[in-house]
Amino acid sequence: MAATRPESAPVMDVTQTPSPLFGPLVSPRFIDDETDDELLPDPSPRMAADRSESEAPLLPVLSAPTRTYLCPGEKHPIPRSVHLARLAAFYPNCRLCEHRADTGHLPRSMIGRLEQTAQRGEQVSPFQRDGIRGAYLNQLTRKLAGRIAAAFAEHLWSIRPLQGRPQATEDNDDVPVTTRRLTGPTVVIGQDARPSSPDLSVGISESLRRMGCDVVDVGRVSRPCFAFAVDHLQAQGGLFITGSGSAESWTGIDVVGPGGIPWSIPGTLSDIERRYHREISRPTRQGGAQRYFDATVPYRASLLKHYQTVRPQKLACFCEDATIVETLKSLLEPHPAEVHWLDDAKLSPGGRLLALKTISVDLGVLLNEEGTAIRLFDRDGRPVSEQLLLGRVLKAAVSSKDPFVPEQHDQESESIALRMQDQTSTIGVQSGGRLWFRDAFPRCDALITIGHLLQSHPSDA
Repeated sequence: MAATRPESAPVMDVTQTPSPLFGPLVSPRFIDDETDDELLPDPSPRMAADRSESEAPLLPVLSAPTRTYLCPGEKHPIPRSVHLARLAAFYPNCRLCEHRADTGHLPRSMIGRLEQTAQRGEQVSPFQRDGIRGAYLNQLTRKLAGRIAAAFAEHLWSIRPLQGRPQATEDNDDVPVTTRRLTGPTVVIGQDARPSSPDLSVGISESLRRMGCDVVDVGRVSRPCFAFAVDHLQAQGGLFITGSGSAESWTGIDVVGPGGIPWSIPGTLSDIERRYHREISRPTRQGGAQRYFDATVPYRASLLKHYQTVRPQKLACFCEDATIVETLKSLLEPHPAEVHWLDDAKLSPGGRLLALKTISVDLGVLLNEEGTAIRLFDRDGRPVSEQLLLGRVLKAAVSSKDPFVPEQHDQESESIALRMQDQTSTIGVQSGGRLWFRDAFPRCDALITIGHLLQSHPSDA
């Protein structure tokens, strides 16, 4: 049985014994409502005044506007505390952040280091005149390659004509309303022999299929074979993974449009760069398919007409790409031309001179890494000028009455290819030993150039 308090027991007034830190231990407001009002002490005038002030309405407080911090490459904003923490931890994306000047109360020594890292973070755009190039993993990764592929797919979807579906009419109500699946653009992907190419190929194919494109993978091929595959398969475009023209640690992507026409800046590639730097929208929820295609067989068949009448000559070929060597061997096998293969294409000029004099050949040919350009050497190992190279090719060409030679030899590839296509020109000339030939589509192929050279006599110029 609970003990009861006697009526005569004194009541302890805890409100009169305040704590030195927290004030009264129990406030009169927390006493039970059923307690007799006589037990409550009368408030003093000072307490009444404090109570009236506390019950007065409060004025609204205007807070400072919250600043939004968004790291480069991220979609969701972060608070300022996370922003300062990332600055203190030297987060890699802080090098390119527009808010990196907001350092708060960080130490001056740390701010000095942040300024140094920001200077190192200022990078040049990977988009160049005839493609995308960058150092592998430092400037161009699988993720960035996938974003470039997404921008490319978005462009293809934007120029793709709308496709409707049949509807039932009043005259024929029995016709069912069928839903036709809108197939995405067909995109061809290929790669060169660099070790970094397979990694970028995975990111590109995943991004294209996510954007609803049907991917056709032709594997490791030369650049001319890839362009032929885009035209042969009637694809809407293609992405070729290559670092040609750059250091061995670099990689890149060449963009090709319908008909194997390369895209450049200024040109169609400028639109891909613009889409790359903004938000990319997914055009459909349906993923694309992927298949593999061996493009080497039809590609070699398309070159046979350029090797019909090969004169007996002794040729030295400097080439390090195995796919180009195999293709050229198959083309020259039924002909009397004698070919000496030198796989070290990076020999010094003195090394090439010694090799050509040792073999004693009629002609020396050096192919570039992607198989589009050649350099010609005479039997003494001296380099032949581009004018003499063009003269020999024109004499061997069947229809060379109206060759197209651009006034500016450093024009981008897209401009030359489109002008050849519109003007029905026979041969186009680009700097660096690149010759364009009008075929089913404008083709820049070193093997076609060699085919014309072998049809001419070594003394022709």
